[in-house]
Amino acid sequence: TQVINGSEKTIYYIEEIQTGFYQDKAYDVAGETEAAPVVFTNRPTELQVSKAVDLGDTTEFNLDDREFTFKLTASGVIGEYWSVTSTTDDQGRETSEAPVKITLGGTFKLKKNQTIRIYGLPVYQTGTKSQAIYRVTETESGAGGVAGTGFVTKFDTKVKISFSKGSDTVTDGNNTNNGQGTAYGDVGFGANQPEAGKEPEIAFTNILEGTIHLVKTDGAGNTLSGAEFTIKYRKKESSQGTAFMPLDDSVCSNLAGNSKDSANPGVKVTGRDGQVDFTDLKLGYEYEITETKAPEGAYGLETSLIVEIPKLLSAEVSQDGTIRPAASDEQGRNVFTELKYMIANNKVSMPVTGKKDFFWPGYLGLFLVGAGCMFWVWEEKRKKNKEVDVK
Repeated sequence: TQVINGSEKTIYYIEEIQTGFYQDKAYDVAGETEAAPVVFTNRPTELQVSKAVDLGDTTEFNLDDREFTFKLTASGVIGEYWSVTSTTDDQGRETSEAPVKITLGGTFKLKKNQTIRIYGLPVYQTGTKSQAIYRVTETESGAGGVAGTGFVTKFDTKVKISFSKGSDTVTDGNNTNNGQGTAYGDVGFGANQPEAGKEPEIAFTNILEGTIHLVKTDGAGNTLSGAEFTIKYRKKESSQGTAFMPLDDSVCSNLAGNSKDSANPGVKVTGRDGQVDFTDLKLGYEYEITETKAPEGAYGLETSLIVEIPKLLSAEVSQDGTIRPAASDEQGRNVFTELKYMIANNKVSMPVTGKKDFFWPGYLGLFLVGAGCMFWVWEEKRKKNKEVDVK
């Protein structure tokens, strides 16, 4: 009760209970009168989730039709909410699909360059003033069969998450590397309405990169430690004779993990398992691998190995199941971004000589595993021609 113009009057205040809308004011501070009624203006909350795919500098394939699956969850909130998915083309033009309902706890799918806008998510948990936190999790990166083959593709990627923060927005996230763990982003809404264009957004970017495995063994199949390999790079379309450059962070997102030390970028040494892994390599490049130091008592490769990433192989090529293609191109060839080479050197053999992607170590033999396929290349002492078996 207040005294207004010398008389007591009962004033009723109106507070809007927060739902899935921002408020321009939390309650009526002046009291409603016939001459000045209270008007609440609201705009639905809006959460944006976008998807991008980074394939490096390769133009040999794309993932425009690949679908990525996401799940939307929250504690203390249930229900269905409206969503609109839009696609942005190369010219920056955006095309929206018809609105559809999305259920908390359910899934939705996005393709490359798509954004989903989810409207009306409550600011608070049901029946409380505790802020609701919404988690968007990338649950599956589009693995599936390659058309016309028995292959099962894989798409283990780095997932980079970024946030565009709205007013009073709480954000958190987990970026994952090569399928280890779960990629998610957390976001909540503040009570105050953000400026237009500054709604909370979680941006998922899947980065597909290359890996080269090398396994060094002797002629009897025993692994050799102490073999030093150096990797360099050049653009895949480079003219013949273009020099290879030392590995740097323009083509390797984890330079420290692919170097013996800071003074030796792209240099690694085999351990007891005889293996060296060069990882996090940008697609669209040729990589030159040189054995710069052979194990004690063993011969090294006389000629460097040149590996293209990605490598395109026909659908008929078999594999051992340990390495799978990431996709297929328009010609039906399988796209491999992970390659494995097994290099065998007998400790008392003649030096091994090489050629692009294949080697001839005299009569002793060399096994190469390229993109999950076993290549057996040999040269008989009495034959000048080389025979190749694909197993």
